[in-house]
Amino acid sequence: SLFELMKTFSSEEKCIEYIHSLTKFGKKAGLSNTEKILERLGNPHKKLKFIHIAGTNGKGSTSNMINNILISHKYKVGYYTSPYIEFFNERICINNNMISADDLVEYTNRVSKVLDNITPIEFEFITAMAMLYFYEKNCDVVVLEVGLGGRFDATNVIFLPYISL
Repeated sequence: SLFELMKTFSSEEKCIEYIHSLTKFGKKAGLSNTEKILERLGNPHKKLKFIHIAGTNGKGSTSNMINNILISHKYKVGYYTSPYIEFFNERICINNNMISADDLVEYTNRVSKVLDNITPIEFEFITAMAMLYFYEKNCDVVVLEVGLGGRFDATNVIFLPYISL
């Protein structure tokens, strides 16, 4: 809607409140929502390298180990995980540094501006935001943890991960 396009968030708290509200109004539409949002953002996910991690148990531990191994070898590593434990910003990190409040505001505003006629769920929105953030921050590789998993998990918009676990 026009209202959505004109809305601008000025604080980290307002951004998080908005993002959490998306699940209430969005509907899962396969991968199309995420693909459309990313296309409108210039397809940043097509310019990144991924290690995609799925499975019932151990995703967090495995992701964290791989993230830290890559950092120790001097790679700039994007780390996308879900859910967060203490802070919302934990979901999007680079070299173990959470996305800053200022960047969260900037990227929430930028992604929300391209939603015309798309009503994403929370995970789709955050996934698109993370992809843009990791691309623009020049990450060498992204450790990408699935959300709920399955064929239509928003993280499955990536084409060919370097490694899938």
